[in-house]
Amino acid sequence: MFEWKLQRVAGAGLVTLSVLFSACGGSSGGDSDDGGAGDQPLNPATQPNEVMKVLDMRVGNTDAELQTGNPPEKSGTAGDPSVAVADDALEVNSGGGLDIDVDFDSSSALAKLFVQVVGADSYAEIEFTQGSTKAVESLSLAVVVNTDIGSGQFCLDISGQNVDELVSNAERVCVTVDRTLLDALQGRWVADCLDGGSESFHVVWDVDHADVLSTETLYLGTSTCAGTADSTYNEELFLSVGGTTVASDGGEAYEVDIVNLSEGNASSLCIIRPEEEQFLIGCGDGTTRASELSEVFAREQAGSGGAKFTSEFLAGRVFYLEVIDEASGTDDSVAQWVFNADGSGSVYFLPSDDNDFDTDDVNPISWAVTNQGVLEYTEFGSDGEEYRVTVTASAVDSNSALFSCTVEEGGQTLFACAEDSSMTAADGTLYDFLAGRAFVPDIADGDIERLVFNQDGTGSIRFEPNPDNDFSNNDVNSIHWRAVSGNRLEFTEFGGDGHDRGQTNCENDQFIDCELAHYDFTFSFTEIGGSSATFNWELDYTEYNENGAVEETGSASGSGSMQVE
Repeated sequence: MFEWKLQRVAGAGLVTLSVLFSACGGSSGGDSDDGGAGDQPLNPATQPNEVMKVLDMRVGNTDAELQTGNPPEKSGTAGDPSVAVADDALEVNSGGGLDIDVDFDSSSALAKLFVQVVGADSYAEIEFTQGSTKAVESLSLAVVVNTDIGSGQFCLDISGQNVDELVSNAERVCVTVDRTLLDALQGRWVADCLDGGSESFHVVWDVDHADVLSTETLYLGTSTCAGTADSTYNEELFLSVGGTTVASDGGEAYEVDIVNLSEGNASSLCIIRPEEEQFLIGCGDGTTRASELSEVFAREQAGSGGAKFTSEFLAGRVFYLEVIDEASGTDDSVAQWVFNADGSGSVYFLPSDDNDFDTDDVNPISWAVTNQGVLEYTEFGSDGEEYRVTVTASAVDSNSALFSCTVEEGGQTLFACAEDSSMTAADGTLYDFLAGRAFVPDIADGDIERLVFNQDGTGSIRFEPNPDNDFSNNDVNSIHWRAVSGNRLEFTEFGGDGHDRGQTNCENDQFIDCELAHYDFTFSFTEIGGSSATFNWELDYTEYNENGAVEETGSASGSGSMQVE
């Protein structure tokens, strides 16, 4: 790609990006199995070893070397050096870089700098061959955040050693990663016709992490892609995301350096603004960044590109659903699919009047993908019913898909879903941490005693005896939970009758005859270990009186931790 732009600036002296930046794309973590093309981004809060392996660090021209184990501990003598950092909290876009200002105070020269992701079993070491004689050595630690690192936070412990082999304290810097742009760009995009002056291009981008396969169709002698194409070819690009800037139209856009790997790493300095179903882009040359968003790429529309499911996309994953009834245009109650690698799985339905407000409405399935890329599964009902479900993809990227579907029983179609129905993969790492486990929370001023997360998306919440439950010793309600991107747990609490907690005046237990009180929780995890985690929590609720009128709305928030039971 970008021949249509680079040809305009031929001879302008295109440059290549430094080794530091060209090393930050591709598959996650080299020898790690947790990233790579088609996989989910690394979770910075729960995958410290993988994050440690893919961070690129240097001071000046000296690169860090990865070492196994932990860095040396503080010496504990009166003459120990000390380390101080200018900022203990920083933000960066995935694929971008940051500079950490470090002061090393010592009676002798700095010999080594140590940097470790908190929780990792390896660390980075930067060795200095010629030490400074200053009492305080000020340096800038450059860190490039690999594009395979997802949104979330990781922390770095930074320490140093002087030439007398005395080791300083460790200072902690926490880095919040924003992968919003790369997440928004995943999938296939089409620019119908890009004007290159005396020629024009039809361009298709397939974006996987920060890697782009660009398929370009060239039309010579026309600026409108008219007539017969002269040629079609592929190019491999890499997206290096920087900070944000203000475009010429006054709106915000991301600064992105686009490297043409098929053309000797020639780079173009671009700006990109993602929108709902398109992104705007403008590119300069290798020395001047564009300010105008001059071109538009649209997400490939449903059904237009022969999208297909694969077993690799589905197997071993959990998907959260928004299924749109083709007839009514409203959401259906099916909420979650689980696809096990052996072809088994499950489908989960939210409580509704269709299932008598059953909070544990989960049926097993047997699934397979046809040679045409169509997902087919059989759902086995509790009373011996068998439903044949056919799911046809209209668009697929690494972690989500749009689809249409039909549900049949005995050859008769019972239900059809519209092609804008969607499925989004669960955050695999967070799901694995929670699924099949019970936790004991510790929340200040909270009354939650126990949380259970079943693998099928069901679970329960238990409350301590308190005035709100008349000091009951058995206040347990069902929940439906989701592990979503950004280290977020979302769950809705249901009462014993299958309605959201706080329900009043449901005549004849009919869902359609009453309004509900909604209790929706979000836990945003700040740190996750093998058996414990810390989090910030939010609660949004609406309560109704016995006449169905809103009686109270509100929210609450706080922080807490939880330990595996």
